[in-house]
Amino acid sequence: MYAVFESKIPNSGRGLVAVQTIPSRTFLGCYSGDILSGEEAVRHAALYDARRGTTYHYDVDATRLINADWHGSVLRFCNGTIGATGEQNIEAVVKYANATNRILFFASREIAQGEELLLDYGEFYFAFHQGSPAKS
Repeated sequence: MYAVFESKIPNSGRGLVAVQTIPSRTFLGCYSGDILSGEEAVRHAALYDARRGTTYHYDVDATRLINADWHGSVLRFCNGTIGATGEQNIEAVVKYANATNRILFFASREIAQGEELLLDYGEFYFAFHQGSPAKS
C-alpha cells in the first residue's frame, strides 16, 4: 500500500509514498513506539531535536507522547506538511483500547499512486518547527 522512500521535501529525509491508489478512509495502521510522560518526554524530545534536528514523536495528550525513534512502526516516516507541495492526506485518530491510547492513521481522501503521505501534526509541531523543513 505504501513504502519508505527519500522524501522530495527539502531536508526531511525519508517519507512514505503510496505504491498504489489508496481509497479514502482506508486504515493505514497504528503509530507505535515507547510511551513517555512528564519530564522524561520533555527531556527526550529536547535531546533528539538538539542532536538530530528531527524527531519521531507524536503527542498523545498534554502529558504523554509516543517515541517512535527506535521501536516505532513504519508510519513514523509520514512527514508533516511543512515545506511540502502537497496537502494533508492522512488523518490521525486517537482511540483508547487495551488500557492505553492508540493513534490510528487513516487516508483522509483518496491518495494517488506515487503521492507522499502527509499529516498535519498540529499547532505545537508547527510552532516548534516554524521555518524548518518537515520532520516527523
